[in-house]
Amino acid sequence: MTAAIKVGPMRTPAGALKYVKANFRAPVEQMSAIWVDKDGYVIGTTELAKGHVFSVQAMVAAGRTAGAFGGFLVHNDPSNDVETDEGSDYRQLTQQVDDALSNANISFIDHLIVTPKQAISLRAVVNNEQDDSEDGDSLSELIRAMQQEAA
Repeated sequence: MTAAIKVGPMRTPAGALKYVKANFRAPVEQMSAIWVDKDGYVIGTTELAKGHVFSVQAMVAAGRTAGAFGGFLVHNDPSNDVETDEGSDYRQLTQQVDDALSNANISFIDHLIVTPKQAISLRAVVNNEQDDSEDGDSLSELIRAMQQEAA
């Protein structure tokens, strides 16, 4: 795990995506986790995989080691071929990570995918499909809800 990174809290999907776009652009596919404290401040990052080999259990172990309140799965896709449709591999992976982290009492905040042309919040994709309102788009609202659940 890398040392804590001094940045403000990630309060919006746009803020989280801006951070990811600036820090997670590699020429090969890789997955990392960004760990946050209960206030949404980044407390560390963990490189989880390069290429297509990824262990959900390793992500859970890293989150526990970090003492994380919540975490993001960050995945770069150098091919720029991102399928986020229902039933896609990205959606299945996201659900597996969400379930595993929830079982470890770590809140899964989002799966962020970075390509050479864009960055995508899978939570925003799913929320827009389920409800066209602005509800649920603010990470600060999500963090507050997670804090209430943890209390």
